[in-house]
Amino acid sequence: MTILSLDVATLKRTKNSVIGNPTAKLALSQNDAFLSTLIDCLNPTSGVYGVEPEAEEGFEELRIEAAHVVSSLAHGPGPALNSLLSYHPHRAFIYALSTLPPSSSTALRCALVRGLKTVGCAVADVVGPAVWGLNVLDEGRAEAEGVLDWFFELDVLDIILPFLTSPSSQISTSILLLVASITRTAAHRSTITSWLPLSERQSQILRRRGWEKPGVHSRSPMRMGGWVVRECVGLLKGREVKVQEAALYALASLAKDNHDVAVMLSNPPLDREGPSQSPLAQVMSLCKSRNVDVQLAACLCATHIIRSTPHHPNGHTLTSESAPAMTVLHVINRIIESNNESAGGKTKACFILGQLVRDEKDLCQAAFDRGSVTKLVKLVKSITPIGEDVGEEWEEEEPEWRCALREGCLIGLSTISLPSPQIRRSLVDVHDIFPPSSSTLSSTTSTSSLSASHSSVQRARTTGVRYAACQVVRALSRDVAVLRTSLVDSGLGMRVFEIFRGEEEDRRVVSAALMCVCNLVNDFSPLRSVFVENGLIPRLVQFIHAENPTLKLNSLWALKNLLNKSSGELKKKVMDLLGWDELANMLVDDDPGIQEQALHVTKNLAETEDDIEVVFSEIGSDVLLTCVDTAMNSDSEEVVQQAASLLANLANGSSTYQNYIIAHPHLMVTLRSVLSDRHVEARRPAVSCVVHLARTNARSHKMMREAGVDSTLRKMCDFSGAGVSLSPGGRLGHHLGVEDDTGVRDSAREALHYLDHGLDTSGR
Repeated sequence: MTILSLDVATLKRTKNSVIGNPTAKLALSQNDAFLSTLIDCLNPTSGVYGVEPEAEEGFEELRIEAAHVVSSLAHGPGPALNSLLSYHPHRAFIYALSTLPPSSSTALRCALVRGLKTVGCAVADVVGPAVWGLNVLDEGRAEAEGVLDWFFELDVLDIILPFLTSPSSQISTSILLLVASITRTAAHRSTITSWLPLSERQSQILRRRGWEKPGVHSRSPMRMGGWVVRECVGLLKGREVKVQEAALYALASLAKDNHDVAVMLSNPPLDREGPSQSPLAQVMSLCKSRNVDVQLAACLCATHIIRSTPHHPNGHTLTSESAPAMTVLHVINRIIESNNESAGGKTKACFILGQLVRDEKDLCQAAFDRGSVTKLVKLVKSITPIGEDVGEEWEEEEPEWRCALREGCLIGLSTISLPSPQIRRSLVDVHDIFPPSSSTLSSTTSTSSLSASHSSVQRARTTGVRYAACQVVRALSRDVAVLRTSLVDSGLGMRVFEIFRGEEEDRRVVSAALMCVCNLVNDFSPLRSVFVENGLIPRLVQFIHAENPTLKLNSLWALKNLLNKSSGELKKKVMDLLGWDELANMLVDDDPGIQEQALHVTKNLAETEDDIEVVFSEIGSDVLLTCVDTAMNSDSEEVVQQAASLLANLANGSSTYQNYIIAHPHLMVTLRSVLSDRHVEARRPAVSCVVHLARTNARSHKMMREAGVDSTLRKMCDFSGAGVSLSPGGRLGHHLGVEDDTGVRDSAREALHYLDHGLDTSGR
């Protein structure tokens, strides 16, 4: 075994040689003896270097330089980070920080904290989910996950988080950035926001009276959003822009999808006398900072607070001109459009815009009305080569910033256009996003922006760009006219299908392509038969049997669309590959999303009398109807809706299969429960089922009366004169009274007519 000795001069030379040099970092990371000794330098023990550490001149400098080298390696290529993690630098940093004597210099403290921050950020970026675009999947992700979880252990947080109160702005900034980076999931946010310093934990235990619940005191840290949130808000008030920026990013990570923290940040502190400003108001003022980096951090922070806070009942708060969201939108648009801002800043602005408007139709429309789409189109056109002269390696020599910016632009466009037909049509008709040629995948005569997306789907080397381009195609494929013309003529539909079939493709890109395929196999799509002929069904079945839950769910969604209004031949082809037992198992899957789609698949399999006979025969009447009954008792309203819809389809079968439904032990009682307790989306198919059975099957009348279906129908129609509609909704409010939906109420009256006066004698 080689024993290596390192000194300050050697470490400085090493640091200078690896900074900004990924190749050098990778080579150094393969030197096990060096890495082992390097980590030892963070916490050298007595006599390792022939002298007592306390007596060694320049001892602190050795530790500082070692911390710098570790930071540089952690910021290197994935394999370099993986090699480094095998020597546990995070544990070495924590031990060093926990054992520092009071006499230690600020420089040493800063170096150790910064090193820990760099390792934590690198690990979080490997694990994900990514903050700015799609992260690169790394072979060392499993080990990185363990390291990231370690950061949230109580003993570790007890060492890290108190540094937020350090008088050194460099130290507090590093801790803020560490919190911002490692906090990626709801569990992480809960752990950080519930943390208290040891002294406060002990104090709370001592002063809490036995009959009180935690948090009853007005100054309870949890009532104020948590100790960490409180400290972050306090650091916003300083004048150092780096501290402000870091505090904003930390608050953004803690407020994301976190209702409790977002509400606290939206309101003035409860413990202040007289008028005071809410933290959100402070954040909004920083959106107008002279420093662009602070502006971006403030916009991200405001975005997560806004999107995690419940909307005002009038529904107009988000998009009124004075609303915080509109301020963020104005700032983001200005940065995207500016000729003076950096590419990195523009990239962040694009992703913030996407997070601000995601799945919120009114905000998407507001962004469109304020020119966001035009600005994004102009920007992506300016950085994307277009034309037949663009080679297959068009992205090989591009700088990373350009690929990242292109990804951000495409994500912004896809997010804004996803919920709105008007915006999607604008992208095609006004911004000319498709190349005009139907015979080639790129056109020299087109200057379109999504020749940018087109080129990105077609040739992009970067995973994130391909993913983002697929998201744009997914949004556009929601439009029937675009799907039937532009997506087919441009060749984009087939290119997306090739990505979906790619065995070597990144699974996240495949998933995005699969979401496009879901739209492209609808009954009105010219590509449905083409995809089937080119291996669509085996690929979908492969994903359904795989362990990836996202691919499984989206594959079921695609099958659902494929089977809608399909031929018996196609249905047989699907089920020969999928298997009826597999489908039956998914009808009672523990995942409500899988169960919902499986029910919808079965409903589309049972579109005609012949289809219904096949479904009953293959699954078995008892198994099938028990699955439906179980699903109609689900806590998921979506599952109940699809189960009721499936039952309504099955009720269209012959009298034999209707009798199976009527005779099932619990089904009529469950049907009555859906009519009385569930959302209108479930009541519609449920009452349709009742109407059809009452109209065509005399045996159903007795069973419905015994189950109380008739009395529920009378209450829905208010025939008793005593019905009261308590609310226009579902299980949490509906209703046990008069039906508030006109269509459902009319169907209920029709069903009662047949129950009271007998069958429809005009025939089925």
